[in-house]
Amino acid sequence: MTNEEILNLVKAEICSKLENPESATFPIDTISVNGDDENGYQVKGWVDSRNIYNAWVGNAFVATVTFVDGTPKVEASFAKKEENVNTTSESYSGLGDWFSTMFARDKDSGGFKEYSYTKKVGICIAIAVCIAIFGLLFLADYQTFEFGIFLESLAGAIFTLAIDYLIAKEFEFIAIEKGYEGRRYFWYSFILGLLGYLMVIALPYKKKD
Repeated sequence: MTNEEILNLVKAEICSKLENPESATFPIDTISVNGDDENGYQVKGWVDSRNIYNAWVGNAFVATVTFVDGTPKVEASFAKKEENVNTTSESYSGLGDWFSTMFARDKDSGGFKEYSYTKKVGICIAIAVCIAIFGLLFLADYQTFEFGIFLESLAGAIFTLAIDYLIAKEFEFIAIEKGYEGRRYFWYSFILGLLGYLMVIALPYKKKD
């Protein structure tokens, strides 16, 4: 069998285990196929899909394809937490690692368990509003006016970053839908703003496997 035929069998098996199989995408640069028809095949890779809350989740997977009387048999499972971390298409460190841990995916032993990013943005906005209200109390007093200005500026910065994150996350999903690795374009959109948005908009659609 060709690698394409093997991948089609594995993709069908993986999709049968997903909550929203229609949304599944398999970044081709994360997939490896090893083996032959006599000894069977082992396939490792990555799948992105939406969960029941319509949030994107990613999972590393491992699949084996064996042949029984000439009929292919596929067994597939999602990697454990440690395997997931090491199989991702890119690694993070420093500020990027902290930011990803704070806002992106929460890892569980069965793969990735992702809570709605909009909920986290909402929490940040609520914090910003509380700081802004608290700052108004200091603005009312001449002696604490400067501290009130600082609190209002801090609230504005938190609010701006939260909205920027929300927009960048949406453009990350757009990049994934077009067949690209999304995290890179998340950072382009988050840091570069309008220029990053235009980069994602200009991306051509890749042909899906």
